[in-house]
Order: sequence, then C-alpha cells, then structure tokens
Amino acid sequence: MKYLTGVALLLLLACSTLTPVHARSATASKEATDYLNFVLDYIQANSVNSDKLNWPQIRQEAMSRIQNARTTADTYPTIRWLLEQLGDHHSFFLDPQAARKQQHGHGNPFGLRMTRDGIITDILPDSPADASGQIRRGDVLTQINGFDRDNSDAIRDSLKKHPGTATLTLTRNEQPYTVTLALKPYESNKRPWGKLVQPDIGYIELPAVIGGTMEQHYADIVHDEIRKLDQQYTIKGWIIDLRNNTGGNCWPMLAGIGPILGEGKLGAFVSHGKEVGTWMYQEGKAMSDDYMLAQVQQPYRLKQPLPPVAVLTSNLTASSGEAVAIAFHGRPSTRFFGESTYGLPTANTLEILSDGAQLYLTVANDADRTGQVYEEPIAPDQEVSINWAELYTEQDNVIKAAQGWLQQ
Repeated sequence: MKYLTGVALLLLLACSTLTPVHARSATASKEATDYLNFVLDYIQANSVNSDKLNWPQIRQEAMSRIQNARTTADTYPTIRWLLEQLGDHHSFFLDPQAARKQQHGHGNPFGLRMTRDGIITDILPDSPADASGQIRRGDVLTQINGFDRDNSDAIRDSLKKHPGTATLTLTRNEQPYTVTLALKPYESNKRPWGKLVQPDIGYIELPAVIGGTMEQHYADIVHDEIRKLDQQYTIKGWIIDLRNNTGGNCWPMLAGIGPILGEGKLGAFVSHGKEVGTWMYQEGKAMSDDYMLAQVQQPYRLKQPLPPVAVLTSNLTASSGEAVAIAFHGRPSTRFFGESTYGLPTANTLEILSDGAQLYLTVANDADRTGQVYEEPIAPDQEVSINWAELYTEQDNVIKAAQGWLQQ
C-alpha cells in the first residue's frame, strides 16, 4: 500500500466533477445513512475504477444493505462489499480498532509472512511465531484455530473469541505439526539490513513497513547500511531484495535506497490516463512533485555513482514493494531476478472517517521513469524459482543468479 498525498492528491481531487445523488434508507438511522453516503461520494469521485460501475444501482444496493443500521459500525460490512465491487484488489477498510493497531505497527498478529499457498517466507523478530521457536521458513500453514487458512471470516471470529492464543497447523516436509502461539503486541515491521555477499557486491533487503516506530527510522537505517558497506568496501554492484516486501509506505523505502537508485525522476502516478504526481529522489528526500514525503538526516552519495543493480522480486512483492521495483525500471545497468510480483502496482489514498475508521482507496496506477504504466504483475528479466527454506543462505538460487550477472 502506497499513499498518494500532497500535490498529487489535490490534483486528483480537483479533477473530480462528481455531483452525487444521495440515496436514503427508509429504516436506517440518519447517522448511518450520512456516513455511508460520504463513503459512496468519496469512492465515486476518486476510485481508479469509478467509471466501471453503475453508480445508481450501486447506491441503491448499498442502502438496501443497511436497512437496520443504527450506528456507523453497522455500515462496515456494506463498505467492505462496496470496495469488492471496485475490483482493484487493493482498496480496503479498517475499523477503528484495526486502524489503531496498524498505526502502532501491530498489524501482523502472528509474525508470519507467507505466500498465497501458505508457504512461510519469513518470521518477524520478537513476534509470537518467533517466540515459539518452532516455525521455519518453507513450512506450510494449513489451518488457524481449526479453520482452513483461507477462511478469513471464521478465523477473525475465533481470534475475537479467544484473543490471547492461536493454534496453527503447519506441515514440514509433508509432515503436519501444531504450535500454539501466545499473542502479544510487538513491532511488526522488520528492520532493513545489509551485508557483503561477495568481496565487491553489496546486498540490501528492503522489507515492508507501515506504522510503528520503524516507519519513522526506516530511511535512515537503509542509508546507514548503504554507507557502512560503501565506505568499508569497494562495491562494484548491489543486490536489492524486495522478495518479502508486501507493501506499506513507499516513501521511506525510496528515500532510503536513493543513493543506489540515483537522483531525479523515479516514476509517477497515473489516473485516468493523466500523470498526477511525479516521484523524485533528491539529496536524501523522496518527493511527489515538490512535496517532500520522507527524508534522511544525513544524505549519502555512493563512491561509484549509478552502479549495476540486481533487483530481486517474488509473488509477495506488492504495492509499495512493486513501486520500488518500478522505480528501478528504466534505470541503466539494472536487471530483475526471481518471480513475477503480486500485481498491485497502484496507489491508495487514506481517508480517516468520522469515527476513526480508515478507508484506503486505490486512485492511480504506477508508471516508471520512461512513462510505462503498470497494471499487472511485473515479470523479472530472469525468472528464478524461490526455495523459501533457503532464503538468505548461500544456497539461495536467486541471490546466486544475481551475483552471476553482477560478476560478468
């Protein structure tokens, strides 16, 4: 999830010509009806897919779904239904409690990252999964509290009924096992990190980041990792690992990796065929047009400007992770390795509603520095199958392929 903010958002809103026709529910409260009408107006005016919907029909159906609504919370299921109708697969809604958890970096209750097939790709430090000491990368999650991992509604209800623990069923080498996690708040953002993988090749992992204290320090941490490697060694090429970057806030990512990306235009937001915001990196600042969205305290410049870069992606690389990948597209001496990305190369706006709930709405597509607009998963230049059990090790096939190219 990346944010379209500042000048870009103002431009988008200024282009809206919507004159909404409000519907009323005969039986719902005025509070609930007004709340839903505001959401309907906002989505109709700004959604990237707004022109694909029959809005009179959508409004009529939405009002029929809140006939017994008394409070704003009673409209939440209808809002989630409405976002599904958009078909952008990126817009979403957080109730006030979930919004508070995300703000404090508590959005991942177990501390696991996994593929759509349930393969564990990472275990977040200090998380309940990490504390158990039993789960490994490459294991497969099959059930949560006895429900299939895809049954999100049943899992959500079971976690509300039993908030302190969760029992996971997993397989390792096709052998099932269970582990009960003691759920607790923790910082669910992983720290960016770097290392030397060859005497002259640096490696930086850019994980997802949203909320919490890590979002505030992310860019400086990445800069510091780059600075330490570049000053200590003679680096001729870099590996940027986005395989576990499921999204979040792209601006700290771009500000942090800026010394390797290089200065100038990195990409743009495009809405209904028009560019509504240009991504820039300049002297430690990530910007949309002239609006600064993230910056580092002490900007760094590489000893060797614009070195060769290998970018690693997977089908977990999504949203802001894809934005960072797109920022590298069109850059000289850059090649992509791994798997196609998830397929959410779009930008969201955040609207905080009157009761503290948060509406994240997809309003634009991403474009690279050459002007190419992205709407689908982004394929790598060299496809390399990922064995998640070998991630970060010397047996990691994707890193080995990237090293081979950089050493040519």
